[in-house]
Amino acid sequence: MDVGGRAIVVSCGLAIGLLVSEALVRLLDIAPQVEITSDQAYRYSANPRLGWEPVPLAERPTLKRGINELGYRDLNHSVAKSPGVLRILVIGDSIAQGTRIKDDMAIFPRLLEAALRQ
Repeated sequence: MDVGGRAIVVSCGLAIGLLVSEALVRLLDIAPQVEITSDQAYRYSANPRLGWEPVPLAERPTLKRGINELGYRDLNHSVAKSPGVLRILVIGDSIAQGTRIKDDMAIFPRLLEAALRQ
């Protein structure tokens, strides 16, 4: 078999593999769920590296429980850090924010905080 024939066989094999994989993911419903963003909660950032950023609480038309003054799902923290206090920053996406989790104490940054306090 020449190089062109091998390339066709490999391409067809890859295409069939991808189609079968896609079908399995859809049939088993194991794809991550997509969350629709709200323009009340997020806005396009002036910083092109960020893309979207949370809208600060002061600019939101409706108050949302669990959102701090900066628009993040957290408590308000003072800028000045008390002596002996250790701060940890959790950076992430909707998973870190716990977008689909209703209980503010059940999101993993809060669980991490509770575990570290013990």
